[in-house]
Amino acid sequence: MPVQELFLYLVSRTGNETASAHLAGASTAQLAHMITPLLTMLTPILSDILTRQISDKDRAGQILHAITDGLNQRQDEMHSALAEMNKAQLQVNAFEAQSRSLWVAGWRPAIGWVCVAGLVWMILAEPVLRHILVISGQHIDLPVLRYDILFELTLGMLGMAGLRSFDKLKGTS
Repeated sequence: MPVQELFLYLVSRTGNETASAHLAGASTAQLAHMITPLLTMLTPILSDILTRQISDKDRAGQILHAITDGLNQRQDEMHSALAEMNKAQLQVNAFEAQSRSLWVAGWRPAIGWVCVAGLVWMILAEPVLRHILVISGQHIDLPVLRYDILFELTLGMLGMAGLRSFDKLKGTS
């Protein structure tokens, strides 16, 4: 049974339709990040079920070992696929970075500057302007940014940069 089908089966047994729908559309990369916690969670459950259902403890241990080995092998395959996808993305990134076109090489810095502008507004400009408006007795509704989206985007970009720095430190890039 492919890992994605196993995930779908296990989640469907919980009755969580939202999670089932999410997993149905999950990529190999997303599943690779989910499998390690799943293995950690499933091993004691499977062990308990097998020891209750199979009277021969050695046979139950062999079956559990075979299941765990199969899941670990699949995990390794998924991590290899993820590494290949990352290599392909690095090639795209290198091509984009070498481009002289603002439309090709400029989109990442543009997103970064949008995040900076949003943070400047949210942390500095909006509170100061609001204070000035209160002191002057004026009532103007200032725009309120969705900080959750802004932080998600900013932290996502910083996370990618942080992972790249970690790779450089480890000498794996």
